[in-house]
Amino acid sequence: QEVVPGGLGYALPGYSVELVDPISGMCGAEGEICLSLRDRPVGLMLGYADGAGVPALPSGHYYRTGHLAPRDVRGCYHLLGRTDDVFKSYDVRVSPIELERALRRHPLVADVGVFAVADQFGELVPAAVWVPADSADAASLPADILRWQRDNVSEAQRVARVWMIDWLP
Repeated sequence: QEVVPGGLGYALPGYSVELVDPISGMCGAEGEICLSLRDRPVGLMLGYADGAGVPALPSGHYYRTGHLAPRDVRGCYHLLGRTDDVFKSYDVRVSPIELERALRRHPLVADVGVFAVADQFGELVPAAVWVPADSADAASLPADILRWQRDNVSEAQRVARVWMIDWLP
């Protein structure tokens, strides 16, 4: 199949993949990657060795992976993050992985890490630590990044706070 830059790939034959909204439980074109258990995939484990009664799979219709993704028109999945690291900011789900990918396009940024912080109203908002590129003017970079994202990042996902650091682990 076609290799899609930045894509996770496609569902394997014999696996019925559904994208389930983690909040509503509805299937759609974006959500948590889940394997349908209606026709149990042959490659899915049967249980744990010496599991002492630990169930291999949760009850229900899906094996839930915890990975969030949209599926494009070709059927290729693109990782947004995990259900345990995506946060809501003023009723918009923000994926740190997706936002980092967008912010790395800034020509003067060598690396970036995104995370949630509380604003003055107690709501979570995106924040970031930046590693400037060697050619960057560290004094003007934070203001430049905040201006740049107005044209390159959706309003709901714009970073509200920026810190400069020397390196990211």
